[in-house]
Amino acid sequence: GCDIIPGINNRKDNMYNTLLYIGIAFLLSGFGLFIVAIIMERHYEVKLWKLKNRDYIDKYNEQTKW
Repeated sequence: GCDIIPGINNRKDNMYNTLLYIGIAFLLSGFGLFIVAIIMERHYEVKLWKLKNRDYIDKYNEQTKW
């Protein structure tokens, strides 16, 4: 096409590309934080289980000593 002001469409497309990259960055960072949240949830779930069953674990360790 014949543009009256050359380069105006290029600027508009560049803005849309920037918005696209920002959106992709938000999606990827959100996914990364979701994975971190799952890992931390598992970590504290195991920690809580060990705390609740400390007596059982100590008795088991005493029985299995050489």
